[in-house]
Amino acid sequence: MKELSKAGISNKYNSSDNCTIAAVLESSKGFYPSVLLHGKLQVYWDIDSYVHIALRHVKDYQVGGLREKTPFPYKSSDLKSLIEKVLQRVELEIKEYLESGQTTDFTRHGKMARWPSPTTEITIMCE
Repeated sequence: MKELSKAGISNKYNSSDNCTIAAVLESSKGFYPSVLLHGKLQVYWDIDSYVHIALRHVKDYQVGGLREKTPFPYKSSDLKSLIEKVLQRVELEIKEYLESGQTTDFTRHGKMARWPSPTTEITIMCE
């Protein structure tokens, strides 16, 4: 899985981390890619997006250097609902940004991210 290698996850982690990674993969079994924000240009998530968010922001799933990321006070089963709520709060900004033809990722950090915490980062990948 590309997200695991992007996060630098390899065999160097201890058995506890390997169990965590196995739990992330197990939680993804019920995952289905979907469009999260509809419009002329859509925002979607796929399995890599799910694993990216889970490894960085679900407290029970953080491993290695990813433990330094801000955890959400939610379970992995709540991720889709949480992400949809966050996107709804910045939907107009995202749509304006995407329609402007920008080729860099849409990001919001700290207070600009608005929610769920002041240290949250929102990134929409432009492909």
